[in-house]
Amino acid sequence: MRSSGRDRDEIPYVVTDMPGKDTLVTKDFVNLIALAENGALAQKRQGSKNEGLMPDGRIYAHESLEGGLKTIGFGHKLKPGEADLFKNGITMKQALALLVEDIELHESEARKFIDDGGGVGTFDGLPMLERQLITELAFNIGGPNLTPTYDKAGKYLSGYPKLRKAAISKDFEGMLKELGRGYTKPDGSFNQLTSRVDGVRAYARNKNKLRQQATAANLAVGGVQP
Repeated sequence: MRSSGRDRDEIPYVVTDMPGKDTLVTKDFVNLIALAENGALAQKRQGSKNEGLMPDGRIYAHESLEGGLKTIGFGHKLKPGEADLFKNGITMKQALALLVEDIELHESEARKFIDDGGGVGTFDGLPMLERQLITELAFNIGGPNLTPTYDKAGKYLSGYPKLRKAAISKDFEGMLKELGRGYTKPDGSFNQLTSRVDGVRAYARNKNKLRQQATAANLAVGGVQP
């Protein structure tokens, strides 16, 4: 049953099934991003072209809040040639397929970000939840924006060095503290994405609690820590 969406801790089940393979692209993770990127569409509500399904049952490209390229579906930025390709809209199935492709793309960017600091294989050695958190941020702000930048004097300018350090040192709470983000509007003002970050942190804490419970249950019956 799909959530009403009124409770931020409840994620509408846009995706009902995912491939059975070792991947961070799980049903709940896809739903988390779908809700954050387009809550109206995630709940299959009809509305304007900017937020949900049109009465004809199709999804159309719309202006992005941060300006630049238009967006379609769940945060998919139109690439060269796609404006014409998608001019007649897309189906929910196509929107979800684009979302999964985009998550996998940003997973690669997240991997580079972590491996650049900890060495090849560091990202893949992290637990799935931690990999999801970094990938979600890359999806939201763009992978290249994760990379720390400094001026000639070594003064910090941008990027997420503290997030990378926390991930490599397996500091879960430290990672949660470093998930803040926002964007500059076309008028030059800056908008903090507080609601999105709160939703991601709630997802992470819930999944971490379930993970801890599973570990405790496994140890209680003489198993090993997963």
